[in-house]
Formats: sequence, C-alpha cells, structure tokens
Amino acid sequence: MPPPLKPLSLPSDYEIVRRLLSLLRTPPATWHLHIPSIAPLLSSHHLDRFLLSITLPFSPLLPRAPSLTSPTLPFRFITLLSPSLSFPLSPLAFSLLYFTLPTNSPRHLPLSVFQSFLSTHLNLSPSTIFNLLLKTQVHLHSPSFPLPLDGLVHAYLSFRQPDNAYHIAMLSVDHAILLKVNTFSDVMFSLSKTRRFSLVANLFDKLLERGDFGFRPDEYIYAAGIRAFCELKNFTRVRNAVCTMEEENISATAAPYNAMIYGLCKHGRVKEAIEIKEGLKQKHIAPDEVTYRTLLYGLCKDGLFDEGMSLIDEMVKLGFMPWESSCAVLIDGLRKRGQIKEAFELVNKLGKLGLIPNIFAFNTLMDSLCKRGKFDEAELLFQKIRGKGLAPNEVSYSILIHALCKIGDMERASKLFDEMRVEGIRAETIYPYNSLIHGYCKEGNLNKAMDLLRESIRNGIKPHISTYTILMSGFAKEGNITVVLELHNEIPSVGLQWNVYSFSALICSFCKVGKMKEAFKVFDEMIKIKIAPNEVTYNVLIEGCCLTGNTRKAFELFDCMVERGLKPDNYTYRALISGFCSIGLAPKAREFILDLEKNNNVLNHISFSELLHGFCKEGQMKEALSVWYEMEKRGLTLDIMSFTILISGLLKRTDKEQVYPIVKQMVMSGLKPDVVLYTSIMCAYFNVGNITKALPFLGKIFTEGLITNEITSAVLLNGFCKAGLLEKAEWIQGNYVPNEVMCGTFLDHFVKRGQLDKAVNLHMTMINRSLASQFSFNMLMNGFCKAGKIQDAIDMLACMEAMQLKPDCVTYTTIIHELCKSGKVKRAIDLWGEMVNKGTKLDLVAYNIMIHGCSAHGESTKAFQLYNDLIRSGLRPNLGTYRALFHGTLLCGSYKGERLLLDE
Repeated sequence: MPPPLKPLSLPSDYEIVRRLLSLLRTPPATWHLHIPSIAPLLSSHHLDRFLLSITLPFSPLLPRAPSLTSPTLPFRFITLLSPSLSFPLSPLAFSLLYFTLPTNSPRHLPLSVFQSFLSTHLNLSPSTIFNLLLKTQVHLHSPSFPLPLDGLVHAYLSFRQPDNAYHIAMLSVDHAILLKVNTFSDVMFSLSKTRRFSLVANLFDKLLERGDFGFRPDEYIYAAGIRAFCELKNFTRVRNAVCTMEEENISATAAPYNAMIYGLCKHGRVKEAIEIKEGLKQKHIAPDEVTYRTLLYGLCKDGLFDEGMSLIDEMVKLGFMPWESSCAVLIDGLRKRGQIKEAFELVNKLGKLGLIPNIFAFNTLMDSLCKRGKFDEAELLFQKIRGKGLAPNEVSYSILIHALCKIGDMERASKLFDEMRVEGIRAETIYPYNSLIHGYCKEGNLNKAMDLLRESIRNGIKPHISTYTILMSGFAKEGNITVVLELHNEIPSVGLQWNVYSFSALICSFCKVGKMKEAFKVFDEMIKIKIAPNEVTYNVLIEGCCLTGNTRKAFELFDCMVERGLKPDNYTYRALISGFCSIGLAPKAREFILDLEKNNNVLNHISFSELLHGFCKEGQMKEALSVWYEMEKRGLTLDIMSFTILISGLLKRTDKEQVYPIVKQMVMSGLKPDVVLYTSIMCAYFNVGNITKALPFLGKIFTEGLITNEITSAVLLNGFCKAGLLEKAEWIQGNYVPNEVMCGTFLDHFVKRGQLDKAVNLHMTMINRSLASQFSFNMLMNGFCKAGKIQDAIDMLACMEAMQLKPDCVTYTTIIHELCKSGKVKRAIDLWGEMVNKGTKLDLVAYNIMIHGCSAHGESTKAFQLYNDLIRSGLRPNLGTYRALFHGTLLCGSYKGERLLLDE
C-alpha cells in the first residue's frame, strides 16, 4: 500500500502552490508571461497539491484555492503549462484534473485529459493504469472518491483501442466499480465494429453475472450482446438473452429485437425474423424503420422479391423509406427474373409520380431522378421507354449524357452519344455537345473536348458562347495561353460576340502562368470595348496577383472592385487570404477576416478553409485547430477537403493523438474519405518509415473502389523506395503510365543515395520524353551540390534556359548555399544578383542562407543590405535571420549593429 500524502513540509513548497493558485486569478491571456519563471521550480507533487486545493478546497494542509470565474480554468492552465514541464503529470493529477471539469463540459475536454494521460504513459498496460488509479483513493484517504474510469475507457476508444477499453471495463466489474451504462455499451459497440464478438459476449455475461453491485443493463447493452451471439451463430444464447431482458422489463423499443432480426436475416433465417417482427405487436412494441429495412434486406438477400414488394407497400403506408441499396437489389432481382412490369411500377412508386403517359413525362421523370443522383433508376426507366411504345428522343439521350458527364463517367456518356447517332437521332442542338465538352474539360481531356467543338461546327450546329467559355476555362486552368487566344479570336468568326466570361477566361490563362502584365492588358482592352468586368474578372486578377506575391496590387483591385459597385464574395476573400498565407502571413490573414466581419461581411467555409490551410502549411497547428473549432461553432460546412487539410497538417506535425477524434468526427458527419485523404495518411506514415500502418490505407482505396491518381502512385513509389522495396516500386511504375511525378520519385531515390550516374541517365530520359521540369532540375542540382560538384549544378542553369524552363528561388538557393559553404561567397553574391535581376520571387529561406553566408565570411555590410531588402519585400525575419546577423556582427566587432538587432 503506498504511503499517504504528506503535508507541505517546506514553506517554499507551500508558497509555490500558493503562487500557482494565485495565477488562476489573473487573466488567462497573461499566463504565458508567468509560466517561464515558475515552471522550473515545479515538481510532480506541487501540481498534485495544486489540483487537490481546487478539488478539496477546505483541506487544512493545503493553500486555499481562489473562487474561479470559469470551472474550466484549471484545465486550460495545466494545458498551457504542460509543455514547459520537465516531468509528466502523475496519475493522481490526471484524475483530479478530470474532476475539475464540470459535468456539462464539451465532450472533447474531459476526453482530452485521458488522451494526454495515455500519450504520456504509452508503456503502461491497462491493468497497471487501473491499479494506479485505484491507489489515488488511498492517497486521498477516501475510498469513496470516484475513479475517472469512464474517461479512461473513452480515451482508449478514441485511440481505436477497444481491447484496452474492454480490459478496463472487465476490471471495473471485477472490483464492483460502477461505470456509466453508456460506457459499457460504447465498449461493446466498438468491439463489434472490429468484429471482436467473443469479447462482447464475455463482457455481456460478466455484467449479467455481477448484478450484485447495483448495475442494470439497458436495451443497448442487450442489443450489443444479442448481436454478438448472432454473429457467433449461438441462437440459443440469443433467445436466452431476449428472455432475460423481457423478464427484467428492460426493453421499451425495437432496438434489441432489431439486432436479433439482423442476425437471423444475415444467416438465412428470414422467416424466423418475420415471426419476431410479428410478435412485437403482442409485446406492445412498434416495429420501427430499422426493423422493416432489415427485413427487406433479408428478403432481398434470400431472393424473396415478391415478399419484398409486399413489405415495401407496408413500409410506404407507415411512412417508412426503404434503403436505396435494398431497392436497387430488389429492382435488379425483379428485372433479372423478367418481372419488368413490377420493377417499373416499383420505380414509379419510389419516384412518387405514378404512371407516365408520354415521352415528355418520361423525360421529366428521368431528369428528376438524375438530379437526385439516382442514375441507375433513370437508366432503367430509359430502357423501359420502348416497352411503352415510345421512342427516346434527343432530349432523352441528352438528359442521361449530361448526368453521366456530371458524375465523371465519360466512357459511358461517349458510348450513349454514339448509340444516339447509330439510332439515327441527330443532335439538333449544341446541348449534348456542351455536356460532353464540359465533362472532358473537368476530366482534363482537353484535346477530346476540342475535337467535339470542331465536330459540332462541321455538322452545322452553331456553338453557344458558353461552349467557348467552357473550353477556354479548361485550357486556362492548364495555363495553355496559345489555345485560349486561338479560341478567343475565333468567337467573332462563328457569329458570336465576346462577353465578360470569355474575357475572364483569357485573363485567367495569363494569371495561371504569372503573366500579369498581359492579363492587365486584356483587362484594359475589355473595358475599352465597353464590356464591364464582373466579380469573376476581378477574382481572377486578384488571385493572379496573390499567386505572384503582389498582395498590395491585389488589395488595390479589391478596393477598385468595391468602388465599381461590385460585391466581393468568398472567392474574393479566399484569394486574398491565400495571398497572405502564401508568404507566411497567416496571422495577417486572420486579422483581415476580423476586419471583414466588423463590416458585416459573412465568410463561409471556403475562406476559413484557406486560413486553415495557411496555418497548417506554416505548422501552426494550435492556431489551425482554433480555426477548425471556430468553423464548427459557426456551423460552417466541414467538407472532405477541410478534413483532409487538417488531418494532413496534424500528421505532418506527428500530432496523431489529435487525428483520431477528427477522423471520427468526419465519419460521423457522413463524409466518406477520398483518395486524397488516404494518400495524405499514407504519405505521413511513409515519411516516418511506418510502411505497416501505411499499406492498410492502400487496401481501403481499392476496396472502396476509389481511383488512384498520379500523386497516389508517387507516394507509393516514394514509400517503397525509402523502405528499400525496389521490386514493389518497380511494380508500381510498371502498372502505371510513366509520368513526371513517377520519374521524379525515382530521381529523388537515386539522388538521395548518391547514385548520380543513374540519376543523370533517368533525367536524360525525362528530357527526351518531355517529362523534365523545374522540379526535376532542382532535384538533380541538389544532388550535384551535395556531392561537391558545384560546377555541374551551375551548368544545368544553362540547360534549363535552353529548354525554356525558368529557374526559381529554390534553383538558385541550392547553388548559393553550396557556394557559401565552400567559401565562394563572391560567386554566391553574383548569382544572387542574377536571380534578383531576372525577377525571381524570393523567400525567407533564400534570404537567411545568403545573409548567413555573407556574415560567416566577413561580408557583414552585404548581410545588413540583404536584411534591409528582406524588410522592404514584406517578409518577416525569423530567429534564423537574427542569428546569422549576430554571427556576422560578432565576427567583425560591430556592436552598433548588435545593438540595432537587439532593439528589433
């Protein structure tokens, strides 16, 4: 048995605890000012007594705690203090911290206490942690002091460790410690998700055996137990559990019976399931929607389609809706059995439109189904048209083609278009062409989209101006100025007039490649011919200025836009926020948002997502999470992109304990992870060398039918190369068309291993296949520099210019850094001047490298000149900048310069 807590024996200890308590009276915004001075004085027992003073405020052995303006202040204080401590919090401290939080706290606060506890004590088993928490009662001389086991269980569940949560639950029952009913049911449902049904059955049996400590299972615990016994195919135990539940008068809803019905249906005993459903009426329990849906699933699974149709009739009368998946199975089953009439009637019933008398009505129904995303039902209706003595027309085909293009199924859309022509149905309008052109542009198949435009003109169909703007926008996004200009100049020749959208697309093409001078020239031209720019035009220009780092010009356009009476929207705000974030000024972006809101501008998830991305990119995850919680608080849409940005940011910072709650929230909100998210997670695990945890997410991509992209293949290549699994990497390469990203991954692999001969040969292949890029040149030049072959790296600059590839800041900085390291600072300064004269956009890293090189080699005057240039550029110096300058001033004895830096 551990010794009881001793009183604070030293006045200094008492004073330290008193100081901690007094800090709670100060404004939380000032805590960070006091923490650096008090943190070095603290030990574990100080924090134990600090929290005891709050939890047990009338103890004569402890300082008196102040009255708190908010019950969450201790939690916030400890959260801020913890990173500054040289020791972990004790189990007692975590227990006390848990109980300082009010019962109505947001769920994530008490949960985070034990998430931190488990992160701090990774090597401790559940039984060890359980025993440590038991000892807190001994320390407090209070066997009745409640143990925070519910919090511990839910922390394990949030970390996806249901087995550990199960052990805590079993230990609590063995020690007659009463957990909350929902805690036990949460454990059982989490185990069920991982198909640990034997453990669910064990816990269920244990809870029923130990009824002596006052625990009464609810219907959800019985539902979990019944489901477990069903999965274990022990239907005797299922019926025993139901009998026990009924004897105890526990269930008042259909939930436990639904679990039994599901188990019976799953194992082909649907007739028994129907008997259970019918018996509910005698128990005065109404079957609910889940009951009917589950039975329909069972009937469809067993091929009992006639009974399924009858059950749907009953459901509709009760106002219940069947699962779409079950209806799809039922419709398909009826169709395969030749019961086309029944299938068609079912489609009509679900569409709530009754019998359809003519082609116009059929088209209307198909259009309605397509807009609701029920394309399979629309296609079935399309197939039934001829059976009604009607012939599909151009509109019928156009509706389905448009729907297919919208969901990105261009192969089927193209086949349907060909079928229409084979059937002798001539496209009289541009609309089916527009759908296909738009679809191919979204897919990135711009050549195919252009061929369709040419075909429509050959067939005597006059394009619409939107046909051109769709194509121009597609090529503009690719930065293909030549084709955009060609299309722009062609518009008048086909009898159409330029409009604001065609000009905006042309401006966009220049902005995408950073040619802002030409973009503004087009802007002046459209005004000259009296085509007034709209919000889209200004948004494109503002975004272009921000992408090229000219935030000042972007804000001038913003002001001009408002003066013209145009209303900036969230696309405008997003571009400006992105502009700040692109130069490392995410805090400035937050200030901009606050100014907008003071003027009653309403920002949506697009703008906040950009700010979220900015903080994540800068590694400021605390601020990123603050933005995330603000988005939640405002009820803004948290889409898959927002989740991906935050999860990727957390994974890059290795904040994996914070990732799981975010992922859980995403799943609970009904969002399905996409290939981008899975690729980001794989990338994070590959980066830390954990290939075992990365590969299951590749499995998810395949099992969920997601389509991999170039980035996915590059991440896999990079991961396998890092792990030394070259055979798997070559398999990936062999199963995908070689592209710039794939070749770049192998190039990076060869460079990092010093295999420069292989790297050079691969790069020559990339040049011959037009796959070489600025990025690949930078990679190879970095390899030359690391190998001390600086001249080879410099020679590649000429090669880049010959290929009309513009060296960027990274290109020059790579060589400059190596020149400075080898003492050739004069050569580095000359190369810096060349970079500046060519208008290359400079970043803080480049300035820091050049300043450090000059300072280290006695060029302190040049270093301070560069520092002044940095300030004028709008960039903010960081600690590395000042360290480099201090180094130079100390070497040359310039105390004036040193004082200047200290003042800054």
